[in-house]
Amino acid sequence: NKTAVRYYLKSLLLEEAINDKAGIANSLNNIGSICFKEGNHQKALYYYSKSIKLKEEIGDKQGLGYTFKNVGDIYSAKGDIVKALEYYTKSLKVETEISDKKGIAYSLNSLGTIYMNQKKYETARLLLDSALVISKKLGFPENLKNCERLLFQLDSVKGNFKGAFEHFKQFIIYRDSIINEGTRKASIKNQLNYEFEKKEAIIKEQQAKEHAIAEEKDRFQQIIIASVLFGLILVIVFAAFVSRSLKTTREQKHLIEEKQKEILDSIRYAKRIQTAIMSNETYINTTLNRLKS
Repeated sequence: NKTAVRYYLKSLLLEEAINDKAGIANSLNNIGSICFKEGNHQKALYYYSKSIKLKEEIGDKQGLGYTFKNVGDIYSAKGDIVKALEYYTKSLKVETEISDKKGIAYSLNSLGTIYMNQKKYETARLLLDSALVISKKLGFPENLKNCERLLFQLDSVKGNFKGAFEHFKQFIIYRDSIINEGTRKASIKNQLNYEFEKKEAIIKEQQAKEHAIAEEKDRFQQIIIASVLFGLILVIVFAAFVSRSLKTTREQKHLIEEKQKEILDSIRYAKRIQTAIMSNETYINTTLNRLKS
């Protein structure tokens, strides 16, 4: 129930966000029904009253009929017969206006129960017989079962044991048909659940495989990225080494060139001195030869 209420409240928030009044009214009614099942009558009445207000505003008469009946059920459970009759009558009136046969059968059954508990047997029989006729036309097993049960109780109280026996037999028939139908639906549901779980297991297995493949791809990509980064680092280190070697080579070449220049300068300087000396010697020799003459 808590899970259901949580989802109904989520639905309510979305419906309020888009101003879906019909949706809001239905969600409020559903929340009220859960509160009623939990025995929280005051809270249920709070949600039902808000639902009724919205349904009256948008003219949802069928919805109104069911919510009026829900409110009647609360007052009936609380023992407030006057209020219960008021809301069951409201429900019947709205359902009659729109010819909601199923709703009419429900309301007649509820009213018949109230009058039977009040020992107003004739009124109760009239209401329950009418509910039975409508339910048979509709082929409505749940309400047929309830009608037959109530008529069995009514005939038993009135001492009509033959009638009580006939209604009890019909009650058993409808009850068993509902049980059998429920069993059939449960069997179908179990089969569907089995198929769903089987498919879900296949999907999960496929997802696990895809996840493993994705992880392997991711690991492979990481290896590639790491290899590329390592390669780049090696290239950078090698480039730095080459650059440093070239720089050292250039520095050495520069030093060699400077040394060569110094040597060449020294040779040129020595040559100039030698030339100068040779010129002086020639001059001296010429001078001595001239003096000898």
